[in-house]
Amino acid sequence: MSTYTDDKVFLDTNVWIYYYSNDIKSSVAKNLIIANYDNILISTQSLNELYTVLTRKQFVANHEAKDIINKLICDFEILLVETETIQQAMKIQSKYKLQYFDSLLLATALENRCKYFYFEYMQNNLTIADQLIIVNPFKNH
Repeated sequence: MSTYTDDKVFLDTNVWIYYYSNDIKSSVAKNLIIANYDNILISTQSLNELYTVLTRKQFVANHEAKDIINKLICDFEILLVETETIQQAMKIQSKYKLQYFDSLLLATALENRCKYFYFEYMQNNLTIADQLIIVNPFKNH
């Protein structure tokens, strides 16, 4: 499911990891990002997670990981995690029985009025707070 509209889109860090990997899911991630490029928002949490995985798992050299993060910062709106976001994340975690850091990403997306959240490991078509639709872009792969 690609939005192709002005709906704001948020991607789980795994989507970004697949985008920069040689995994079989890489083409799905690339198509998703290309299709939604103008509507994607990224949180500081996602940037941190991506940098950690890229360097720790040695997908790329440190200088390449820095270049990737800097490009994302230049190309997309970056969302800060605020104290209100943390409070909202705790509520989401409790209500939906999710991992805290996943809830933090969801809270960030909700605060910024995203319509779609592309997330590999969450229930497909789950709607959070009657606003945010979870889509597993890898469901059929």
